[in-house]
Amino acid sequence: MLLAFVLIILVLLHVQFYVKNIFLGTDEVNFFGFQIRYLFDKDIAIASLGFSVACIIAFASCYLLAQRLARSGPAQPPPAGSAHYALPLWPLIAAGMLQVVAAFTIVIQAGFVYQLIAEQLEQSGFVLELRVIFLLLLSHLLLNVRLRELMTSPKFKPARVVTYLYIVASLLLQARSRVFEVAAVLAFTQLMWRGDRFRFRNLIFVGLALIAPNIIVLGRLGWPDDFSTLIDGIFSFEYSVLFNNLLSAAIEAGPNVNQPFTFTASLSLLLPSPIRSLLGITVVKSGYYEELAQAADIRNGGFSLLAELFTNFGWHALWVMAAMGAIIGYLNARALRVGRANMLISMAPLFYTAFILAFRNDLGVFLKYIVQLFVIALIMSSFIRLASMQRPLDRRP
Repeated sequence: MLLAFVLIILVLLHVQFYVKNIFLGTDEVNFFGFQIRYLFDKDIAIASLGFSVACIIAFASCYLLAQRLARSGPAQPPPAGSAHYALPLWPLIAAGMLQVVAAFTIVIQAGFVYQLIAEQLEQSGFVLELRVIFLLLLSHLLLNVRLRELMTSPKFKPARVVTYLYIVASLLLQARSRVFEVAAVLAFTQLMWRGDRFRFRNLIFVGLALIAPNIIVLGRLGWPDDFSTLIDGIFSFEYSVLFNNLLSAAIEAGPNVNQPFTFTASLSLLLPSPIRSLLGITVVKSGYYEELAQAADIRNGGFSLLAELFTNFGWHALWVMAAMGAIIGYLNARALRVGRANMLISMAPLFYTAFILAFRNDLGVFLKYIVQLFVIALIMSSFIRLASMQRPLDRRP
C-alpha cells in the first residue's frame, strides 16, 4: 500500500497532466479561481512524460526488489503486550510539549494570520526543526505497541494527550507539511501492524490525504463565494502544472554538464542553525532555483525534485531514483517487524514522508532532513544501547 501511495502521487503530479496535454490539448488548471497554464510545446511534454515514467519504473522496481530481500527469513508474530516497551515516555512528552508550546506561541503572536505565522516560522526554525525528535519517538512507540493498547492503557495517556495537542497545533499553523508528517506517521505505523497489504478501501483514505492539503489552503485563501469554484479547487491538483512547468523547463534547458551540483551551496544546512550562526556561516542557495522558476514562470509554490534530478544527472537520475526506492523499500520492509522495531528502523515513516514531501522541494532541504534524521536516530540508538548495558550493573550489590 505504501508503494501504491507514492506511485499515485507521482502519476498525479508528473503523468496525468502530460497525458491530457499530449492527447487532449489541456494546457491549464483552475485552482480556487487561479488559472495555471502549461508553457511548453508538445515535444517537451513528451520528453518530460518519458522521463517521469522512467523515474517511476526505476523507483518501483528497486523498491520491490529491496523489500523482497529485506523480508527474507522466517516470519515472527509481534509481541502480544506492551510490557516489552521499555523506553521511558518522558522524552516523547517533553519533545512534544516543546513543539506544542512553540506552535501555540507563534499562532497567538501572529493573531492566527497565515502570512504572519509564516514569518514567525522562518524566525523559529531551529526549535521547530526539533520536531523530528518527537516524531521519531512517536514512530518508535507506534511500531512497538498496538494502537488499541495505546488508546486504552492509562500508561500511555500522557503520550496520547501530547499527540492530540501536537496535531491541533500543526493545524493552527496551517503548515501542510507538518500536518502531513504526523498523519503519515500514524497511518504508516498502523499499516505496518496490518502487514502493509493493498486494500481497495484504503484508496478512500488516499483520496482524503490528497485533498486535505487543498482544504488547509482554504484557511489562507478564504472561502470562495462560488460553490463550483470551491469543489473544483478541492479536487484539483495545483502542483500538477507548476511542477510540470519546472520539469519541462529543466528538460528544455538540458542537464548541467561539468558544473557543481545545484544543491552544493545548500550543504551547510546540514549544520543546525545555532552552529551556523556561531561560525558565521550564511546559506546562499544556488541561483539555479530562481532561474528555473523564472523559466517556468513560477513565483512561489515550491520546487520539483524530478526537475532538479534531471538538471544534475540527466537521464542518470534514474539511478538516483532507483537508489531511493531501494532504501525506502528496505526500511519499510524492516518496519514490518512490528513489536521489535529499533530506533534506526523507526526512521522508516519519516524517511518515507520526507521523500514524498521532497517532490515539492529541492534536494538540499531533503538531504538536510535525511542526514539530520539519521544522526539523531543514531545518537538515540546509542543512548538506548548504553542504558541497556548499564542496567545489569545497577543490580549488582
